[in-house]
Amino acid sequence: MRFLTMSIGTVAALAALGVAVAPAVGASPSPSASPSPVSLSSLNTVGQASPAGRHCVVHLTASKPSIVLSSENTTCYTTFTAAIADATGGAITNAPADTATAMADSDLKRRINALNQGALDQTDGRTASVRPTKTPQPPNVVGIEYEHGNWGGGSYTFQSPYGCRKDVGVDYEVSSLSGWLNNAISSYETYGGCWVMHYENENFKGNSTSWEHDSSWIGADMNDKTSSIRWS
Repeated sequence: MRFLTMSIGTVAALAALGVAVAPAVGASPSPSASPSPVSLSSLNTVGQASPAGRHCVVHLTASKPSIVLSSENTTCYTTFTAAIADATGGAITNAPADTATAMADSDLKRRINALNQGALDQTDGRTASVRPTKTPQPPNVVGIEYEHGNWGGGSYTFQSPYGCRKDVGVDYEVSSLSGWLNNAISSYETYGGCWVMHYENENFKGNSTSWEHDSSWIGADMNDKTSSIRWS
């Protein structure tokens, strides 16, 4: 099982936070090294509360806008601070360590949306009428899913190279959740003009929410029941 390769800037930002990147297979970690990102396999306890400080980042891509959660696209950390540093490519390294405090910070949301606007200002290579630019794309946070109501508990932050486009249908989707996130979502927030819909079953079947920007409580009908998600 391996973790995603991160840019030098992201690694440097995480190192400044005291978060070490997972060592290569077979490598011997330094005795003084900080804790590494958490293996996704250790989160496969569906229906159980997540351990304190479990915060994951899922890297969506333009070439694979539809995915199943796995260790190939997910990296987990013990603090929300480290997760946001990863999700923003090292641009935001001082987010609060816990989600409830972070969501009360209006400036954090403004800063994330400002980064997203930078991504939207770049040419969107997924449209038929234009081609992608050759300049590096700013990171874009599509949304964050939370374990508890009022944006508390563990979190999953979904990052993409581009934001959500207008009037083109579904931009990104996760057809099957895994780890503790499956059947565990109670609140959520989107960024960069994205809308999100939560589905009860895998492959976007069963009951669902309506398209929403955010909610401090997903509702009794869908609480702890989401198994697939779409953003538009």
